[in-house]
Parts: sequence; structure tokens; C-alpha cells
Amino acid sequence: MGKRGQITVFIIIGLIIIISAGLIIYMIQSKEQINVEEALVPEDAKPIYEYVKSCMNTLGQEALNIMANQGGYVQLPNTISRMRASFLPLDSNALLKVPYWSYNNELRIPSIPFMQNEVKLHVEQGLAFCVQSFAAFPQYKIVQEAPPQASVLFTENDVTVRLAWPLQADLIGKERSVALKDFTTNIPVRIKKVYELAKRIMYAENEQQFLEKLTLDAMILSKELPFDGLVFSCRPEKWRLDVLEEKNKKLMSEVLNQVRVKDTQYTPFLQDESVYEELRDEYERIQESLEGSESYEDLQSIEWPDRDDLPDDRFAYFHGFFDVGTPENDLKVKFHYSPYWDMNFNGHPNTNGFLQSNVASQFPIWLRFLCMNQYHFTYDVIYPVLVTVRDDESYRGEGYNFKFAFTVLVHHNEPSRGVYSEQQFTDYSVGEEFCQERGDIFFDFKAIGYDAYGYQSELTNVNVSSTCFSNHCELGTIVARQGANVLTTNIPSSCGNPFITFTKEGYLPATAQLTERALTVEMLKLRKLNIAIKKLPYVYSSEEDQAFYPQEDLRVQDEISLYLHPKGVEYDIIYDWPNEENATLIELIDDTAQYEADLMHTQMGTIVGGYHDENLTISYSDIGGAQTITFYVLESRPINLEDENYQMRLFDQIYSGRLNTALQPSFT
Repeated sequence: MGKRGQITVFIIIGLIIIISAGLIIYMIQSKEQINVEEALVPEDAKPIYEYVKSCMNTLGQEALNIMANQGGYVQLPNTISRMRASFLPLDSNALLKVPYWSYNNELRIPSIPFMQNEVKLHVEQGLAFCVQSFAAFPQYKIVQEAPPQASVLFTENDVTVRLAWPLQADLIGKERSVALKDFTTNIPVRIKKVYELAKRIMYAENEQQFLEKLTLDAMILSKELPFDGLVFSCRPEKWRLDVLEEKNKKLMSEVLNQVRVKDTQYTPFLQDESVYEELRDEYERIQESLEGSESYEDLQSIEWPDRDDLPDDRFAYFHGFFDVGTPENDLKVKFHYSPYWDMNFNGHPNTNGFLQSNVASQFPIWLRFLCMNQYHFTYDVIYPVLVTVRDDESYRGEGYNFKFAFTVLVHHNEPSRGVYSEQQFTDYSVGEEFCQERGDIFFDFKAIGYDAYGYQSELTNVNVSSTCFSNHCELGTIVARQGANVLTTNIPSSCGNPFITFTKEGYLPATAQLTERALTVEMLKLRKLNIAIKKLPYVYSSEEDQAFYPQEDLRVQDEISLYLHPKGVEYDIIYDWPNEENATLIELIDDTAQYEADLMHTQMGTIVGGYHDENLTISYSDIGGAQTITFYVLESRPINLEDENYQMRLFDQIYSGRLNTALQPSFT
């Protein structure tokens, strides 16, 4: 009988334990996420437990929010924070920094264990300040028996922060003591899911060069940026690089805003995606037909679609729909570039910050007015992109935005993530890191040219710089040193044979590649002259009666375009009259030089005269003591634009060369 009673007691105790464990497990798995430690905390100690848990939650959220704005870093390493080229500043003082996940051909994506440790350290280091020595509990004497040790785990649905912190809480005035040790909190942020998508985007961009291709497609299709062209005009087409850069900044801002990542929650296209795929099929069919055509009849037989329902956002679908290989998910992605951010923009070939077409004519002499303006430009473009991955479900519907950055790299109209170093992005504006890392070998740089007295000698006060790809570094200035004008210096170690450029006020820049320990270049001196333009009326009465009349000043209706190109030199002189700057000076080579000269005289946009000389020689003796150069432009009279014979006579007078002697410029 006693044994049966004893067994019954054990059974009851066992049932109580099982039921209690079941309740605890149920509470752990319930929406309230009550954990074992909390369930076992004595009632009078729960305020202390909740207080510590609240600090853990606050510090954990702080770390996650900092991490979200700094590409997964809570504390930026010195190699990032102190290197201006390795992060994207979001404000003018660079207080907000988003690290580049791809920098200097090196991936800088923090791992999940690294990020978990960042949150752990932030919680541990911030606890003492947060709890304020438990001043909120004056009824307790709370003693820390060991420093806090945190652990952090990124799960699929949240971030779990656990804390081992042995505390002894004695209730003052009562013989009551409570020991607390383990604390747990769950922060509803799906950072693991967000991070995995962000990493996929970075890897896909490095592999596919998607944004580089998108950039080129947008630039080529834009009417604002010149690439290839042929214009029948005798006046060179000209574009300012800084103006083109501003246009491209605006273009990239608009284009990146339209990028969508496949299988994420993106803004729907204007039409069902099947419509775009039908267009793709039509394009591929036409392309195959064109490639397979062997005769004119084959081309005529191609069926061309006749549609007026093309979606306005077809460019975004065919060029801006980014497949990064992610499973379908409920996250959102935004790509952003601000026109206020830096952009390294350069065009080739360019002269002193201008792109310019080449004027040529392959027509008979009496049709020289049919000039061809040809151009083909390539571009280097480097600019930063800010990527934001958003989870609307995190923080119980408040959302969580995770940001990282990288640079888009285009070199000579080709995607070049594998060629360019992202460090080059800021070299033209800052470039501290690339330029400051110098090699151990020293080089001697000299420049020779004519001085102010007409003697050729070693020049001083010449600025010397190096260019390696798009990295531009100032090396120093040539000064007089021990009887010689020389700059002795080392160069950036990251480039073996850079191009060295010499610049000096009043001289043409000179550039040469560095291949030996010493480099000497010759610089061409320029001479500033006032410019004047006079009209020489050429009156035609008959074949037997035609001649120049006395020169005249230009009038309000007259417009003059002057183009001078010294042969064998990359230097163009372009002067328009009238001009907005009221410019009255030009710079000629201060030596005997042969020029190609074109002056076009128009009235209300119609050519009425001009001057063309492919071999205009201006000697040093001409300009040596001169202050002003006067150009003479023919005006064919009587002006009769309706008369075809007048047009023929006009261009014969300009381009035959038989009147050039009278039109030679004079010097005073």
C-alpha cells in the first residue's frame, strides 16, 4: 500500500513537470515570444529583467539601423572611413558614409558572422551607459558578478540577441536576494533576407556589368550626347565636356530610377510583361531575317511590324530589368544616383575640355562648300550608385532599409569593371589615396621652349602632372635648382608608365609617356594678339569686270566664324563674332607655323562670303612685334541668294584660292 502511494506521488510530480515544460515551450513558440529565462524570473525581479531586455532591444536596434545605413558596418574600419575614395558621402561634410562594396578590385561585403559580431559588440559596450547603474531601482542593490557577454543570431524572421550577465539583486531592508543571469530579446528585422538579396545584386553586377551596359545604352539613345555623326557643314561642331557631364548626370538620375530587379516587389510596367516579350520575339525575328538576307529581294520580303501600341516604358523593360538570380520574394529594391554627386566624365578625343568634329571635303574645288563634319567620340564615365533594399515587414510593418553602394565603370564606351579600379572614381576631384602612395624611384622632369626674349632654354614654373587611366595626380613644379630647371620627384606606385603632362601659362600643354628615369619635352609658346575682322567686298559685274572694293567694318547683320588649326599640333583656335564674352584676343603659336584657315561670313544664317586657305603661313617675323592681327573676309556682291549663278560664283571666290593673296591677314 505504501509503495503504491509513493508511485502515485512520483507520477503526479512527473505530470506536473511535463505540463510545465509544455506550457513553457508553448509560450516560447507563441506570438508573444516569451522565453524560458523570462518565464522563470521571479515576479518581483521581472522589472529588472525587462529593464535589461529593453536596453538590449534598444542597443540592438541602434546597431541594426546604423548597419543599414553603412552597408553592414556598425563601426567603419579606418581603411574605409579615412579613405575618401572608398565610400559614398551622402552629405557635403561626409558625415554619412556608405561604403563601396566593390573597391579597388576587392569585394568589401561584410559577412553575416561579421555583422552579428558588430551587433554583439555594440550591445556589450552600450549596456553600462544604458542601465545607468540601475538607478531606476533604488529599492535594490544590484551587483554585477561578471561582465556581460552577448551573442547575436540572424534568423530568417528576426534577430535574436542573448545576453549572459550574472547579476545579484538584493532587496534593501529585506532578506530577499534574486539572481539574474540570462536575458533574451528578439528584434523583428529580417536583415538576413535583406542582406542575401543585396549580396546577390552586388555579385550579379560584377558578373554581368548590368549598370555599365544600361549606362551606355541610355547615353547612345540620348539626343543630348554626341557619339557618331556626319553633318554637311563647313563649321566644326563643338561640345563642352562640362555641359555634357551635367546632361549625363541628369540622364543617369532618371534612368537608374527606372531599374527593377526581377522577382522582387517592383512597380508594375505599363503593360503586361507578355506584350514586351512579343516585341522581343519580333525583334529577334527581324534580326535573323536581316542577317540571313543575301539579296535585295530577300530584304524586300522581310515583314516589318506595323504597330502604334509600343509601351512608353519599353526601354526600362528591355534595358533596366535586372535578373540577379534571386528567388521570388517580398522585398523592394531602389537604385539611385543624385546629380549633385561626383561623376568622372571624359570624352575622347577632346581639346581643352571640348569635343569637336573634324571638317573635311572630298568634293571638287568648285563644290568646296560641301564640307563634311564627321565625329566619333568615346567616353569614360565613373559614377556612384546607391542601392536600397527595403523590407516592409520588418519592425512590425514600419519597414527596414538596407543601403550599400558601388561605382559604375565605363572606359572608352565599354563596360570595364575588370579594367578600372573603383579608386579612380574620385581621383579627379580628390585622389588623395592613389596620388599619395608614391614609389621609391625618383625621376627628373624638364621642359624646353622659347622664353620671352626669343631664346630657347629650359623653362621654369612649369606644372607637372601624371595621368594613369583616369587617375590624375599633381607631381609638382619645375623650379631652378643647382643651375638647372628641373623637377625631381617620385610618382604614384600604382602605375608603371603614366603619361606626364607639362603646363605653363602662355604655352601649349605638352604630354609624353614616361618610359625612362628622365623626361624632357618641348613646349610651344603662345602669343596673344588682338583680333580684328574687316570685310572686303568683291563686286561681280561681268566676267571681265570683277574686283575688290575698299575694306569695310562689320555691321550688325554680319556674323563671322573663324577656325584656325596649326598643322601637326593638337590645338584649335575658334573665334565667333559677335560673341557673348566680347572676346577680342586670340593666341597664335609664337613661331613660324602653317595653319588651315576657314572664315565663314553669314547674314541671317545664309553664307554671303568667307575665306579659306589650307596653307596659311604666319611667320615669326609677322607676329614678333605685332599687337593686332586683322583677318579679311570676302563678301560677294551683289548679294542675290535666289540666283544659282551667284551661289556658284560665291564658292568659287572662297575656295578656288585665286583671291587668297588679297585676303591674307595683316599685322600691326
